[in-house]
Amino acid sequence: MRKRRPLSFQQIQKLIRIEPMSDPESTSPIRREDRDDGIVVLTFDTPGSGANIFNAATLAALDGHLQSLSGGDGIRGLVFTSAKPSIFIAGADLKALSEAGEAELAAMTETGQRIFNRVADLPFPTVAAIHGACLGGGLELALACDWRVASADRATKIGLPETQL
Repeated sequence: MRKRRPLSFQQIQKLIRIEPMSDPESTSPIRREDRDDGIVVLTFDTPGSGANIFNAATLAALDGHLQSLSGGDGIRGLVFTSAKPSIFIAGADLKALSEAGEAELAAMTETGQRIFNRVADLPFPTVAAIHGACLGGGLELALACDWRVASADRATKIGLPETQL
């Protein structure tokens, strides 16, 4: 049997036809692209930051996108990706978590889990196209998807660092 070389992130993007997107005017941490083939691409790109993190704005944006997708009319699949060069999603906003009270922390955790459960319950296939750090909540999102595709790049690291916090 012939050994296959792993695909690069650019090859994966080309394979699933994701075009790199960059919109410096955007203030939303997630951009939506509705393709002609019925595939929706949600691209994480936190404005003004080198990393995508799950904070209140990102969770609200993701929740809004999922609400609009939940009917599934004409949608054949959903792909989550990142516009960052070496980070898929780095996880939760640790600064916000450290400043949160017990009730606020519980509410943020419950909101994240509810949103990830919504991803898992979508009526069409979901894919996490991972390139770069996929940590904590980023991995939880990926695990809520039906499929996960990760680049073989050295920047791609997958894990749950909160087990050591």
